[in-house]
Amino acid sequence: MQMEFVRKMPLPQELLRDYPIGEEMKRRKAARDGQIADILTGRDDRLLLIIGPGGC
Repeated sequence: MQMEFVRKMPLPQELLRDYPIGEEMKRRKAARDGQIADILTGRDDRLLLIIGPGGC
């Protein structure tokens, strides 16, 4: 199988360095991360829909 290198995805550390976020956004992210963890572990019965990057 041959693959063509299109573009390297940035590392999370690179994104944090290049796009810093404030304290309020950090709190929101932590709360949402907790909600997602609850859904994935079955503590929350909601449906989680993840839409990722599209193809080229």
